[in-house]
Amino acid sequence: MSRGVFVAGTDTGIGKSVASAALLAALNAGGHRAVGMKPVASGCMPAAAGLRNDDAMLLIAHSAGSPDYALVNPYALPEPVAPHLAAHSAGSEIRLGPIVDAFAALCTSSDLVVVEGVGGWAVPLSPALMQADLVRALDLPVVLVVGLRLGCINHALLSARAIAADGCRLLGWIGNRIDPAMARADDNVATLRERLPAPCLGVLPIPPCAIRKLWRGIWRRQLQCCFRRPAADFAEDAQHHRTTFALSAARKVRSRSPVPGASTALAARVTLSPNGMATSLARQLTASRACRPAP
Repeated sequence: MSRGVFVAGTDTGIGKSVASAALLAALNAGGHRAVGMKPVASGCMPAAAGLRNDDAMLLIAHSAGSPDYALVNPYALPEPVAPHLAAHSAGSEIRLGPIVDAFAALCTSSDLVVVEGVGGWAVPLSPALMQADLVRALDLPVVLVVGLRLGCINHALLSARAIAADGCRLLGWIGNRIDPAMARADDNVATLRERLPAPCLGVLPIPPCAIRKLWRGIWRRQLQCCFRRPAADFAEDAQHHRTTFALSAARKVRSRSPVPGASTALAARVTLSPNGMATSLARQLTASRACRPAP
């Protein structure tokens, strides 16, 4: 039954949603009918139709057709904390059955389902359930999103090791430039290509406009502080801006309203592998026998 991929991350807040939406955009642009799924989401906000999550809405915006929200996000939890804690606060417990049923329903109307995970890899979903249990239940290969910042090599290699130890298979990885001022980012990507036991499907860059905003913010704050603080604090200032900018940029992308051509524009932001992200992913799926033709 498994036709799709599970998108995991090296940590929380490193751009799994943006990478998942980019995968959806690339797959749909490449002729595949792909839909997104966010099985578990915390930090959902009340809306007229019920609790809604920005990440799930972003996936719906870049999916083929108009998948039902209840299928895309079976567990919508209000408290913005770890999912097992959010579920407990909401008086519920995350179970595999409703997620597997929703995934099967999405498979009936699509060629591929891009399932976005929550947090990093080793995340509890309930007292007796880990995220790896969900991946095994859906029988999906894993695409790992690596947040490109200092420490990403360690995080990526540990995540890949944990994925294998949990009996899951790593299909490929996507780099995401969450720190526009990261030193030697290309060398880090090259090291990841050498060390990770799966191919790079693409790299999501920081848009030029985001870099301009970053440095405008740094200089504005420095000018405000230069007569009150020692020069030694400037390096700390720059690091603060890099971190806060990456988080705010991710939030802006998630909350942006869908516009015509949004999927094409998002796909165009991807630095593709030689044969393109969609082609590369489809080839890896076929090679791993994870993608079977629809009946």
